[in-house]
Amino acid sequence: MNEDVEQNKISGLLKYPGIGKITIQKLEKAGILNINDLLLFNPEEIMEKADIDIEKALHILKLARRILGRQPKVLKAIEYEQVMNSREFITTGVASIDSMLGGGIFVWDIYEFAGEYGSGKTQLCHQLAVAVQLSREKGGLESASIYIDTEGTFSPKRIRDIARKFKLNVRNVLENIFVFRPINVSELEDVVTGEIRDIVRNCVKLV
Repeated sequence: MNEDVEQNKISGLLKYPGIGKITIQKLEKAGILNINDLLLFNPEEIMEKADIDIEKALHILKLARRILGRQPKVLKAIEYEQVMNSREFITTGVASIDSMLGGGIFVWDIYEFAGEYGSGKTQLCHQLAVAVQLSREKGGLESASIYIDTEGTFSPKRIRDIARKFKLNVRNVLENIFVFRPINVSELEDVVTGEIRDIVRNCVKLV
């Protein structure tokens, strides 16, 4: 088993004060098997999923952030600038959009593209799913992507065409895009808090 995964198992919290076996069992029963998984939820969600009180949920979440080095931190403006300037980004494949966004789609950020029907929103999502697989020299992250298709518009044919445009191996590109087609909000929540976690942890840098 991967050493990092083993060290980050939820049972690792047992060595900290205030965390007992019953709490760990409740977290595991709720599908929270890894300390990293805790960061996907807010305290209220952990409380509800694991059937524990809010104080315990807050304590667990603070522990997870401390263990993983994800505690909130106040930075000087110059430090913040350095962090932001060091972020990687993905080209959209459209020079005018890249320019407008300051280079492309930056990691850590959430983007919303709005427009009328036929304005190119779906095409842009397809292009990003391919572009993230480009080398860093060409504006990618050499990574896989997850495409959550809530409208049934994902098109393997479009992906093939875009892969050829970027001069990438078509089969490899298709194998590095994970497609989920939830039919309702409940399924979407299950996918985001369930199966996607392991895929993101292993190889994905764009959802």
